[in-house]
Amino acid sequence: MDIITHQKELGTWFHYVGADALYGNSYHFQREIDKREILFVLDIHSDQYVYTEPLVIAISGKTAAAGRNPSRYKATGKPIEVREWAKNIAAEDLEKICLRKTGKGDLNCLGYVQKVYLCDGESSDYMERILLLRITESKNGSREYKYAISNAWEVECTTEELVRCNRNDTL
Repeated sequence: MDIITHQKELGTWFHYVGADALYGNSYHFQREIDKREILFVLDIHSDQYVYTEPLVIAISGKTAAAGRNPSRYKATGKPIEVREWAKNIAAEDLEKICLRKTGKGDLNCLGYVQKVYLCDGESSDYMERILLLRITESKNGSREYKYAISNAWEVECTTEELVRCNRNDTL
């Protein structure tokens, strides 16, 4: 966060912040960038959990006569791991995207975005995000899946633009 703050203080212009999953999986990091109203596209791990429906978050009531009162917030709904979420995407919903022209032909990938929700388990707040899936296929037919999270609004960026922001390993 210090790097971003310092660059903003210097007057450096940038369109978005990109970072690896160490930062992308951090609810706090995302929240801090949001406070500064900066667009981001952050890698996340394949085992990151998201919710596909809006949440209601509350501290549940006591379930037994003995013991401590509950103090952790819990969200309604069932979270899903992003790698499991990706398995449920129909092939016809994937968008073919040309990343760049190369001497050997176009470098293409498949992309997909969906609105998801994240919560930190420590507060009654949750964040609405765009979950990005990028699939690249090697010559031998194996597929590599990459996942990213963004605070872009659905109308702000196309799937292709988000994939292009996320195509390189960044910060």
